[in-house]
Amino acid sequence: MSINLFLAGLLLTCLKDQPNCIDDGKNTAWIVKTDKEVCGWDFKDKYGTYLEVRFKPTDFKRYQWSEGDDCPGDTDGKVTCRFDGYSINVTTNTASPLTVDKESLRSLPRIDEIDRRFKALDIDKIKKLDKVYFPDGAVSASELWHKDNVPLWFRSDGAVGGMLPRQLADRLKVHYKDATKINFTSGGPKLYLELKADKDYADVEIRNAAYALEFDQVDGYDYLHYLLFYYRLGSWAGGGDCPNYSIGRRNAVVLRCAKPALDKFCIHYGGDRDTTFWPVMRGPAD
Repeated sequence: MSINLFLAGLLLTCLKDQPNCIDDGKNTAWIVKTDKEVCGWDFKDKYGTYLEVRFKPTDFKRYQWSEGDDCPGDTDGKVTCRFDGYSINVTTNTASPLTVDKESLRSLPRIDEIDRRFKALDIDKIKKLDKVYFPDGAVSASELWHKDNVPLWFRSDGAVGGMLPRQLADRLKVHYKDATKINFTSGGPKLYLELKADKDYADVEIRNAAYALEFDQVDGYDYLHYLLFYYRLGSWAGGGDCPNYSIGRRNAVVLRCAKPALDKFCIHYGGDRDTTFWPVMRGPAD
């Protein structure tokens, strides 16, 4: 029996004792906030995030939510419990060592590899963010996105090198072998889940999802310009919050992908995806 925890959405993830991260001795996913305008780009009304935990209640024999009524369900048979405005501490009923599948993690984007003028995280800015602490386990990336016709992602300025271009996965996965219970606590809501005895495993997802944050489109490419919200959390060669990214300039380097077809997009494609944006790691996690 086991539980798989997936981290999705606008999160900046640092593993315990990882070089070049803010090291407080815990695995941490910092909850990235959005604003109307950042680094010269006006997102207008298409911004704002909400933190949620999603799972299938049919996988668990006990499901306790501190906020009274059951969490609302969706068409996938999952329910969504909201933790807006809070940090979350995740615990399980088993202790596992931290193991890292380094090859798998190469499929997650890293904040310091895209625009290579990014120098370091700004500790003062990072410490103002809410966060998710999660226990040690077997860490890897989820499967590549999307399930069919997996595209290549490039730097928006066309520069190659390092590990770009490459294909990307859309979530970080932590496997807790032998775990049957998982607990989510915060300064507000609390959630407790206990696996059914006839279940070999269950999946649970923590997601910092966006309300309506759209991608940028230029000359047939889809641009992940939501990376600007990560960029303002760092210090830059040449100074400033981050390079300007505005119509006509787009000086900040983000990720882009060629659309697989005129009626298909690299980001919203098919309907086989239940996350909206990739979490980003502070690399390398080697």
